[in-house]
Amino acid sequence: MRHASILCAIAVVMSACTGRQAKTPDGDRSKAIDELGKSVVGERGVPGLAVAVIRDDKPFKTIVLGAANLATHEPVSTGTPFQLASTTKIFSSVGVLLLVADGKAQLDDPIGKYLDSLPSGWAPVTIRQLLSHTSGLPDIAARTGEIDLVAQDWDRALPIIAKKSFAFRPGTSWTYNQTNYALLLRLIERISGVRFEDFLSQRLFQPLGMRNTFYPDPQHKCAVNYKKENDGRIVERPELAFPHYVRAAGGLCSSLGDMIVWSDALDSGKIIPRALLDKAWSPTKLVNGSSAQVGGPISYGLGWAIDTTANHRWVGHSGGNSTAFRRYLDDHLTVIVLQNGTNDPDALVSSLAHAMLDKPAAGGSDANLWDAASDGNAAAVEAALRDGANVNALDTRSSRNGRYALNWAAINDHADVIRLLLANGAAIDAQNLTGFTALHHAAESGSALAAQALLTAGANTSIRTANGETAAEVARRNGNSAVAALIDRHARKT
Repeated sequence: MRHASILCAIAVVMSACTGRQAKTPDGDRSKAIDELGKSVVGERGVPGLAVAVIRDDKPFKTIVLGAANLATHEPVSTGTPFQLASTTKIFSSVGVLLLVADGKAQLDDPIGKYLDSLPSGWAPVTIRQLLSHTSGLPDIAARTGEIDLVAQDWDRALPIIAKKSFAFRPGTSWTYNQTNYALLLRLIERISGVRFEDFLSQRLFQPLGMRNTFYPDPQHKCAVNYKKENDGRIVERPELAFPHYVRAAGGLCSSLGDMIVWSDALDSGKIIPRALLDKAWSPTKLVNGSSAQVGGPISYGLGWAIDTTANHRWVGHSGGNSTAFRRYLDDHLTVIVLQNGTNDPDALVSSLAHAMLDKPAAGGSDANLWDAASDGNAAAVEAALRDGANVNALDTRSSRNGRYALNWAAINDHADVIRLLLANGAAIDAQNLTGFTALHHAAESGSALAAQALLTAGANTSIRTANGETAAEVARRNGNSAVAALIDRHARKT
């Protein structure tokens, strides 16, 4: 129960525990933030972490922990660049808005006004629809939300996806799509006359003094990314490759110090007029008048995710397992998380914000259940259930796809916890926002014990994700042949 329970253990004055709305002393807030950071680097095995909490335009708390590179023992500092992954999109969005501010483009201009040689039907898609993922275009990524590209350069990728149909009529729905930002990169290059990387450097990073924000090359490298194996070993992850044509979608590196500068620049209006930012930070309206919905209370603006909850609304973005950047607009609070291990940065940002906002820890007993299932702590699972946790609540602390307690246990190969959750009513085949069941998550992570427990309990092996994959196919795609074979054998028997 690392995130929610840490806040309750700090002091009895914490309203997250007592239900009272007493104001928490800043000393207790600071201690809670320290403990949350230590839990990530300790319990979760993240090698390096950098966190900033900014209140009323001033840094309230920064922490740097662990190593940027385990081989060289290089410590994390405020200048350590981390991989931003999809958080890159907030910079790309601002880049497009700079062109709008310059009078060189309008949000509702069709992309065909600037780019020729597009497939039939693509030209009317607007810049707004590209920024907001409401274009319906076919995706250059084989898996939604991933940089698993159909080809490594635009000239080869375009003919492949040109043969595919639109997912929906532009402006009528929302789907996260890397093609959108590949086109925005080409738009920026066509209008500015310079390479996309140079445009961001010349218009954003250099004027703001962001010296540790760059696209990596042999001379400029990010903190090494790691993952925790099921046996507890911390191993290096394969380096994410972002070819030039998708660099508006991901691939940027930045440091905690630079992200603090970036936050200040957004507040001060040094980059673009606030009126344009407000457009980016407003939920995109579909043609039927509804908001472009990511899931739960999360909507999407122009390159920014938006929590539309009445209290403590925020805007921001997350990137893979490495980054989350959130601005709680009404509370004048910004929370930044950079890390180089496999841990949910959105969940950590939520917990850090809760420490500052005197509101109950994310999800209360539900959050305790999600964290206990992830940690494999059966006693904590039972305690959370006794406290009223909903065993079938979807973890929506992140802006991504959501996971049930059963999924968290499956990802981390906790077979005993899976059996406990099932005995307490967990829906074995419940699907998250991208259609993943617990069995799919076990297959993706190579969790053999979890997969066996789910199969024995009757998990359906034929369910497909939003991308049309069965659990066995997910396992094979991720190189987990033993788990794929296990699922196939069970499918044949049944």
